[in-house]
Order: sequence, then C-alpha cells, then structure tokens
Amino acid sequence: MPTINRIIVTHTTSDVSDANTDAVFELEIERRNGQVWELLKNPDFPNLPYNEREKGRTDKYSFDFSNDPINWTSQTDMRIKMRMISSNDAWLPKSIFVIGITSLGSTPPAIVLGAHLSWPSTDWFDRGSNAVGPPGRKISGFSGFS
Repeated sequence: MPTINRIIVTHTTSDVSDANTDAVFELEIERRNGQVWELLKNPDFPNLPYNEREKGRTDKYSFDFSNDPINWTSQTDMRIKMRMISSNDAWLPKSIFVIGITSLGSTPPAIVLGAHLSWPSTDWFDRGSNAVGPPGRKISGFSGFS
C-alpha cells in the first residue's frame, strides 16, 4: 500500500462558450468503509498567481500531505472528487489528471490516480439555480481514452 505525500491535479478548461469560472473549488479524498464513503481530507484548491480556469488554459495545483500522508489502498476503496464551493456559474474542463507522489525512495515514485484525457462535454460543474450539472464530480479513475 503506497503512502501518498502530495497530490497534483492538472486540468485544462474547455474552450466552449461560458466554460470558464472564477469559482473556488475543494478537493475531497474519501475512503470506503464497508458500504459508506468516509471523508479523509478536503483542502481548498490553492489560489494561483493568475486568473485560473479560463477557456483553454491549463492549471496545475499541488496539495501537500507530507505531515499527514494518505495510505492509498486501491481505486475501488479510495476516490477523489473536485467540488465547486463558491460562485453561481458553471465550469467545464477539457481534461483532468490526478497524480499521487509517494514517499521518497518508494516504489513506485508516483501513481496515476485519475486520467481523463477527454472530459465529457456534458459533465459541467455547476452551482447555479438552473444548474446543468452537480457542483462536485469524481476525478479519480480513468475516462476519455477511446
């Protein structure tokens, strides 16, 4: 069971109309306990020094868990979500990648926790009154490789 000290999330915003947002997001890391999902951690995405989540822009976020590492068991018993926690607009990614960096000297040194090469064009993140999607979605796992 690898120990994850850092998670890196890289996403590109779609270039369709209104795909960009100024919303704040949080990361949710959950572990299955029988039939119930338990929240382990939920840090906010850090603010980048530029206007992030703009159409066509790729943004990279780093989450440091070295003081409280995550014991990653498997894709079936662990999941990572991304949740919009502010704003009333919507956001549509084009792709999302989630990488777990393990302890120094560990094998493997990194684990691909999520890879969505082509995010579905109907899977918006949305908090608006006439929302076109939920505010949060699972970003661990794999899709868009067909």
